[in-house]
Amino acid sequence: HLYQLVGNAHAITEVKHTDNGDIQQVRLATAIYPSASMMNHSCETSIVNHFHGKRLVVRSTRNIQQGGEVFNCYGPHYRRHSFSERQDMLLSQYKFRCQCPACSNLKERNFLRRFQAIKCTHCDGPVINEVCNGCDKTVKKTENHDIEIDSIVGELLQLDLQASGSGRDFNRLEHCEQRLASVLYKHNNHLAKVRDRLARAYSDVGKYGKAAQLSRKSLVTVKARFGPSSIETGHELLKYTDLLYAQVASGERIDVSDLKESLKQAKKIFELNYGSDCKYCEELNQKISNI
Repeated sequence: HLYQLVGNAHAITEVKHTDNGDIQQVRLATAIYPSASMMNHSCETSIVNHFHGKRLVVRSTRNIQQGGEVFNCYGPHYRRHSFSERQDMLLSQYKFRCQCPACSNLKERNFLRRFQAIKCTHCDGPVINEVCNGCDKTVKKTENHDIEIDSIVGELLQLDLQASGSGRDFNRLEHCEQRLASVLYKHNNHLAKVRDRLARAYSDVGKYGKAAQLSRKSLVTVKARFGPSSIETGHELLKYTDLLYAQVASGERIDVSDLKESLKQAKKIFELNYGSDCKYCEELNQKISNI
């Protein structure tokens, strides 16, 4: 019976709303759901799970052909864990080595390394181990690559992002972002962090249009990193739409259709992951109906 629990049990979780408005999944118990336990694992799952009371609700995240297999994720997901981490976790608890597409395809094994990569000089793709993951061409670092990165990082460290108003040197911040974008892959984690900090800096001084432009770039990176139907993408969409609302409040013009579509995308994501009765869906329904 203990082996059945280790290999087949599901943690029963409940969505809790915190005082600051966040949503957390709280583990309540462990149970065996025979139908769900029949699903095989894939590090690139085709479903998401959430609970409605004691009922386990399973929803597909993509189209599945009739007769096609439905895959669950037993924990280690390819968008959150490296290939070696996934193999170790699955072998330790479930006693098998995964051969799903994310584990058997050599390029997909390096998925997370894309977000630490430099930019290919031929196609702008991610360069991993001196080979572009996009065009397969060999790309070597330039002699001054490390010096250039150190120079940019040094300049960023000199800038005081906590300074208020005119104390912030936005021109230098933008210059650093542009220099990083010229050498790093477009979804590189370091580039994303700089854009996020710059967006917050612009938002703090009421430059919501500038902040929204950078937030839009961050949204594209989050989708590439965590997936278009991920909770992370949902929260990034909320940040982006908040900036659009701030633009309206400050008298700026925006593309209303972009706002409405972004709200609908966010609603679809939270509905998929948490159910239509979650707090986020209620708030988003209200915003959509008011446009």
